[in-house]
Amino acid sequence: MQRILRKRILRDLKKNFSRYLALSLMIVFGIYIIISLIGSADTVIVRTRASDEEHQLEDGRFRTFVPLKEEEIKELSREGISLEKLFFLDFQLEDQSSVRLFRVRKKIDRIVCDQGREPRDQEDGLLEVALEKRYCEEHNLHVGDRIRIGNIDLQVCAVCTSPDYQNPVKEYGDNTADSKNFGTAFVTDQVYEALLKSSKSSRAETYEYGYLLNGSMSDRDLKERIKTFEFDELDVSDPYFKDYWDKNFGELKALKKMLRFVGAGSEKEIDDLLNVDITNLEEFITASDNPRIGGGRDDVEISRVAGVVAGLILMVLFTYVISVFVIHNIEQECQVIGALYALGIKQRDLLTHFLVLPVLITFTAGLVGTTLGYSPIGVNYQMQDTYGYYSLPDVDIVFELPVILYGIVMPPVVAAIVNYFVIRKKLNSPALSLLRDESRAARVREIPLGNMGFVARFRIRQMLRELRSVFAVIFGMFICLLILMISLDCYVMCKNVQIENVADTKFETMYIYKYPEEEPPEGGTACFVRSLKKSRFGYDFDISLIGMSKTGKEANPYLAGDISREAFPDNECDVIISSAIAQKFNIKAGDDLVLKDEENDRYYAFTVKGISQYSAGMFVFMDLQSMRNLFRVKSDYYNMVLSDHALDIPPGRLASVLYKDDIRKSADIYVSMMMSMIIIMGGAAALILMVVMYLMVKVMIDRSAFSISLAKVFGYRKREIRRLYLNGNFYLVAAGAAVCLPLSKACMDAMFPYFISNVACAMNLHFPWYMYAGIYGGVLLLYLLISVMLTKRLNRILPAEVLKNRE
Repeated sequence: MQRILRKRILRDLKKNFSRYLALSLMIVFGIYIIISLIGSADTVIVRTRASDEEHQLEDGRFRTFVPLKEEEIKELSREGISLEKLFFLDFQLEDQSSVRLFRVRKKIDRIVCDQGREPRDQEDGLLEVALEKRYCEEHNLHVGDRIRIGNIDLQVCAVCTSPDYQNPVKEYGDNTADSKNFGTAFVTDQVYEALLKSSKSSRAETYEYGYLLNGSMSDRDLKERIKTFEFDELDVSDPYFKDYWDKNFGELKALKKMLRFVGAGSEKEIDDLLNVDITNLEEFITASDNPRIGGGRDDVEISRVAGVVAGLILMVLFTYVISVFVIHNIEQECQVIGALYALGIKQRDLLTHFLVLPVLITFTAGLVGTTLGYSPIGVNYQMQDTYGYYSLPDVDIVFELPVILYGIVMPPVVAAIVNYFVIRKKLNSPALSLLRDESRAARVREIPLGNMGFVARFRIRQMLRELRSVFAVIFGMFICLLILMISLDCYVMCKNVQIENVADTKFETMYIYKYPEEEPPEGGTACFVRSLKKSRFGYDFDISLIGMSKTGKEANPYLAGDISREAFPDNECDVIISSAIAQKFNIKAGDDLVLKDEENDRYYAFTVKGISQYSAGMFVFMDLQSMRNLFRVKSDYYNMVLSDHALDIPPGRLASVLYKDDIRKSADIYVSMMMSMIIIMGGAAALILMVVMYLMVKVMIDRSAFSISLAKVFGYRKREIRRLYLNGNFYLVAAGAAVCLPLSKACMDAMFPYFISNVACAMNLHFPWYMYAGIYGGVLLLYLLISVMLTKRLNRILPAEVLKNRE
């Protein structure tokens, strides 16, 4: 008997081939998206962690005004701290891009050469440099090419990455990594010293140290220890530092030393007494808080969560669609089941028979989807966005058994469970009831519909009869629109950043000083900037607190421009925040804003008085003099200058320079960086929606085959039958889209902050009206395409169907 039943499997497959094909395509594409998302995330996470461990990723780093003394380094070494000098110089090249030059690391943050080898000292005069991978890609540089840095021609000996610049941003607070305009380079000590002496650097040499904690000392302990290091006796050769120090801290330092000598109090008490905190420590940041480290992992961690969530959502959709599909199949086979049951075939055999085909179909679809997910058009394609933005070493794909099992096993298990319960319920009916096909149809005729016309009444009753399929179409539409909204929210956010960043930037140059002069340069507007921190979703973001004036000779025309002079705060408690902060942290006027000073372990609480349209940075604006008072600096102190043109400032005085062109170029990165994901998610949503609508509407038509056949017997023409059975569904889809579209947008807007929780940028998710119109029109167009395909199915239903189903 099983041999006879097996023959029916092939006949069933041939008869319902288009239906099974559509179901398979839905599962294949859904599993492909999930596996490629999760697989690419696993590959990046596992491989980069292994690479970081192999190449001694730092536990953190700190920056000092002047280098530590050798005895201080030895003291830390005795405490189990390993240090690596990460000093660097910035050079602007002929193409206006910037390269950050380091010595080749020996112990910590060692470079990873994808091509070539580390630089070596050359005796024949040919000097070498290892260039960061993303910078090489953007500038089409390869091993053996030449590049001029400063006044020295160098040969590229390696294309490399480094663990501490996986997210190759120039400054910690930068929104995006712009590898066309910034990259890192590594040279020998010989070349570094030559370039240092050339004075061609665009900023002063920066003294940073990477550290590893090998003993009992913690990050906090190390930070406090460095603060105690004296540096007034150092032989400082930098004239800008000596000038800066003498003018700002010389007298205070001497007074502090005297008070400590006479026992006037503890270090902190003396600092409080003098209203100053004098320390060589300029900046301290742990690896976990460093946005350059693990940026790729953080990014794909969110993608992984999104993939798991999408997988759960799609599994619910698959389950429901399969259940509707199976119920329809069983109802079609009801008389066959009754006949076989009456012939004495056991319930177990019938269960096995009717489980075989859907389980095989879904297993095959899951296998194909998983294979595609791990293929070059899956994981490798998904990783293109990560590798096209982050500077990561080349890695091999990671195959995780739970992910493989999920992709292959989940679809057939769902199909088996649904089939089992549906078939078992049917087999609990008497054989005679099955032979007569006594299905429990909904008593829709008893529902009052008023004085509607015949066509409207028929369509409504038809939809009520097929309520299960109707719900599947609406639910599937909502799920697909939710997936579509992921890509569209990403698109509009990136597009808005691209437009607003440039429009909101009024200055042409922003100079951050390391050693400010006594007076700001002619043509520049002085400000006071301090980097603070704010946390959200477990990530720390750099917030720039900027002191500026709206009146007087220091009036600032560049920032907070849409806030009137009267509305601008004039005290230490009130601030204006940029729109980027308001969107990112969901802050409104009147809310409290708490920021942390990591260096001094202090918190500052402010009241948000207003929001200024500024998307290009996480900025908080306050009155300049109030900020000077708050941070206990001189009444004329400044460390930032804005201008509408380039100023003649000695590079040795500067910590960094930002040009408006840099903002314009980085703003263009957003859309191109995310475009492949936008296209994939949008295409997946459209395809799955098309398949769901095709399957469910086809189920409705197949279930109504007897009625359609009867209508043809009574002389109804094809156009009239189409009007009754297909056109009515158009209004269903139109009404469903009108509800699901704003609902899915609201749901995704609520979830989207979690998906980009590690990205420091504005989050304007506003849709213009034409996008809503386009999405709505697209859904209707998809249904019209499905309707054209199913018209052929209507035409194939013959009047003879009535004779086949007569008693």
